[in-house]
Amino acid sequence: EKLASPTIKIPDKLRLGLLYSLRYETSGNLHMVQQAMKKGGVPANMVELVQVMLRYAGTKSRGPGLYGDNKNLMSKMTKSFMTSVQGVQNVYSQHIPLLMDTITQIQRGKLRKDTHPFVRGSVVYQTATPEAVIPQEVLVFMVGGVTYEEGTKIAEFNEQHQGKMQVILGGSTVHNSTSFLDELKRTSL
Repeated sequence: EKLASPTIKIPDKLRLGLLYSLRYETSGNLHMVQQAMKKGGVPANMVELVQVMLRYAGTKSRGPGLYGDNKNLMSKMTKSFMTSVQGVQNVYSQHIPLLMDTITQIQRGKLRKDTHPFVRGSVVYQTATPEAVIPQEVLVFMVGGVTYEEGTKIAEFNEQHQGKMQVILGGSTVHNSTSFLDELKRTSL
């Protein structure tokens, strides 16, 4: 419906098609989505970004956790989401970037050291288990860029955890949806 609507702007139709494609990549409906995008006025070269996006961030490229890998997890998330949206004007403001899951794992001493290196000798605070390393300072640098949302969530985290753990976030750029789509276009050349 939204892809066919004349009141929805073309860039928004593109974003909707890309998000749907990421979320429902394995549903077998991608061709229908791409056709609906074309019928809705999205230029063919922009519709081709669906395949570029799937190569960049599809199930074969990303780690687990973006949309949940487990039906029980999804049902819990759906129930939680449905009960939490009542009374909230902008449900999109409830999205929590995957980066925050990584930060939470660090905070709990649960992050795997073989996939996420750290510098020995850093200041750490005590945990119940001696194997758990929980640093007071964490440096995250995202090659390819960070989003304003990730920056906001890290700032909120730092405010809530002053004196315990602070996160420094950096990246090769700070993206909004337009700059991200521009980068995606460049990768398809």
